[in-house]
Amino acid sequence: MSGAPPLPREGTLGDVLLGRARPARQTIVRRATAQLATDELPTFDPIIVKPPRAELRAPRLAPSFCRSLAYSCAYIVAVGACAVIALLVIAFLPDASLVALVLLAIVPSVMLVAFLVSRFHAITDPVQLALTSLWAIALIAPLIIAVQLVTIGGAGTFSRLDPWISAFLTAYVQAGLLEEALKYNAIRAILWKDLVADPRALLVYACGAANGFALVENILYVIQSGLLTGIVRAFLSVPAHTAWGMLAGSMLAERKFLGRARPWPLVVLRPALLHGTYNMSIFAIELIGDDTPVWAYALLVAVAPAVTLLSLVWVWRDSATLDAVPFVEVRALQRAGLLPHATLFSCVDDCVACLPLVGPRFEQRLMHDAGRNLRASGLQELEATYRRSIVAASARDLEQHAGASAGAGTGTGAGMDASADAARYVLVTVPVGHVPGAVLEVVSPYDERVRFAVRVPEQAELGAQMVVVHP
Repeated sequence: MSGAPPLPREGTLGDVLLGRARPARQTIVRRATAQLATDELPTFDPIIVKPPRAELRAPRLAPSFCRSLAYSCAYIVAVGACAVIALLVIAFLPDASLVALVLLAIVPSVMLVAFLVSRFHAITDPVQLALTSLWAIALIAPLIIAVQLVTIGGAGTFSRLDPWISAFLTAYVQAGLLEEALKYNAIRAILWKDLVADPRALLVYACGAANGFALVENILYVIQSGLLTGIVRAFLSVPAHTAWGMLAGSMLAERKFLGRARPWPLVVLRPALLHGTYNMSIFAIELIGDDTPVWAYALLVAVAPAVTLLSLVWVWRDSATLDAVPFVEVRALQRAGLLPHATLFSCVDDCVACLPLVGPRFEQRLMHDAGRNLRASGLQELEATYRRSIVAASARDLEQHAGASAGAGTGTGAGMDASADAARYVLVTVPVGHVPGAVLEVVSPYDERVRFAVRVPEQAELGAQMVVVHP
C-alpha cells in the first residue's frame, strides 16, 4: 500500500529496542524461585523476547515477479509429475490407479497451503492452521444435509425446473452460497483469538479452510471423473477455491485490524457470486446445443479461467490494504509467552463466533468481556505507535538519536517519543541450562552497583534475547 508508513531496515519495534539495548555485564548469578528473587531484588518481566534467528519482516502476499514465476513453475512441474505418475499407474498397474488419482487430487491443495506457510511462517500457528482446515472438512457433513434440504432429495425441486433455472440455482445457491458460507464459518471462528495478532495470518488460515474443503471435493471429483478432471481442477478449481476463501479472510481482517464495517452477508456474497459464475459457465457448456457458434462456445470456456484469475487478482489487491497494519511476530511472541498457543481444546470457546447472525459489535464485546484479544490489540497498538513515530521523525532527529545512543547496542533506533527515548534498555540472553520460569540476577551495564532480577518466560528458548527496561 503506497500510503503505508515505511518500515525501517530492522523491521519492528522489537528490533529497534534490541538495537538500543545494552548487554548486561553479568547474568545468572543465581537461579531461584520467583518469590525468592522478588524478596531480595526488584524483579522485572522482559518487554521484548526474540528467538536467536527470528523472521523480522512480513513479506507481501504476492512475491516478486521472478519468485512468482519460480513458484508457478514448481506448481506446474509437481502437478505434471503427479499426472504422469497417475497415467503410468493407470496404464500398467490398474489396481493402484485409485491411489494415483488421490495423490493427484491432494498435491495442488498441499502446495498452495505450503506456499503461504513458507512465506508467513513467522506469524502462523501450525496447530491453528490444522484445526481450521479440519473444521472446514468437518462442516462438509452439515453442508451435504443443507444441500439435500435445498434440493429436496436431489431428484426433487431443482430437477423438475427448467434446466437453465436448475443450473442457475445449483451454481449460485447450492455451490456458491452454501460452500462459501462453510468457509466463512471456519475463518470467522478464529477471528477474535489472541493468536491472530497479524492480519496476514488470517489469510493463511483462510487458505487452510478453503483447501480443507477443496481437498475433499477434489478427491471426490477426481475419483469419479478421472485423470483429465484432476489436471483441469488443479489449475482452475483448486486455486479458485483458495482465492474465494482468502477473499472472505481479507474482509474479516479489514474488520478486525482496520475497523471497517464488513457485515457477514457481504463477506459471504462476494466469493459466492464468483463461485456461482464459475460453476454456471461450466453448466452452460453442457446445456448449449450443437448449433451454438464456435465463438460463443469459446467465450463460455474462457469464463472459468477468467473468474479464477480475477479472484486471485482481487485477493492480491485486498491484501495490499493490510500492509499498513504493523507486523506482529506471532511465533516469537508465543515462544516468549506473550501470546497463547493453539490447542485442540482452544476451538471449543469459539462456537459463538460461528453463529452467522451474531453482530460484529456484540461479538467484539463478548470476546473482550471474556478477556480475549486484549493482548493482540495491545501489541498492535504498540507497533502502531512505533510506526507513527517513524513518520513523525525527521532525518535529522534520527541522526541525533543515533549519536545519542552510541554505546547502547548498535545504534539502530528510530524516532520514538520523548518518554521512550528517556528509557534505558538492558539486553539479557537466555543462558545455557535455564529452567522454565527461572529468575536471573542481572548486573546493570550502566552502574555495577545496581542489580535486579529478570523472569525468563516459560517458552523462551536457549539464546533468546530479552529486552528489559532498566529500573
